[in-house]
Amino acid sequence: MNKLFTFIRDRHALLYKGFIFVTSLSVIVYCCPRESKFRYDLSDIKDRPWSYDNLVAPFDYAIQKSTEELQDEKKDIQSNSIPYFRFDTAISNQNEQILSTQFVSIAPEFRREILIAVDKVYALGIRAVSNEVGKSSQDLVNVVFKNFVEEHHLSDFQDPLAADSLVLTNLELEAKAAWISRPYEPLSANIIFDSSLTNKSIRQAIDNISSSRGAIIEGQIIVSRGEIVNEEMYQKIFSLNEEYRLQRLGG
Repeated sequence: MNKLFTFIRDRHALLYKGFIFVTSLSVIVYCCPRESKFRYDLSDIKDRPWSYDNLVAPFDYAIQKSTEELQDEKKDIQSNSIPYFRFDTAISNQNEQILSTQFVSIAPEFRREILIAVDKVYALGIRAVSNEVGKSSQDLVNVVFKNFVEEHHLSDFQDPLAADSLVLTNLELEAKAAWISRPYEPLSANIIFDSSLTNKSIRQAIDNISSSRGAIIEGQIIVSRGEIVNEEMYQKIFSLNEEYRLQRLGG
């Protein structure tokens, strides 16, 4: 017995520190929250009364959009996106070279007059009668010219028939006669649909869709006991479940 008392007397400081450590550790373990876990079955709760106690948000979290909402947003972007067209200067240059050859037999001054008139019309832009995206003349499009993008109605540009008439109004008698008597070939459109840029724009818009909408604040009642779980409530409950799942994955 004396040995025990002597042991305690000589090491009381160390034993006291050990007691404090164990006590502190016990308090921390008791007070710390246990592993995050969602305790409700979501398999068959839609359009049914909530059979549990009031569900209160234990922390702040974002409300996730449903798969249907995200799909609707993607479809909306694809349906309402404004397509991109290019102002293609190469086409106007090619056509002017062809015309220069076509009018080689007429006087140089009349040939030059025709080419200047055609160049002016091409500078205004010529659109095709139809396009790959089915846009009408009243629809808005983005037109890329060099490094600039401008929004236009397709009607801002001439169709090939109107372009041909516009060339005619800029010619004097001799050049006009030569233009009318040529083998008719409509001027090629130089406002061209750009599928690559259009698809890239759509993909970027879809990638920027937010996966959440709104938030639940800690302490907020998500659903009360006996309340019918509608689609909106279900998404809030589902989002809480997802938040728990992510917390578990995150350690």
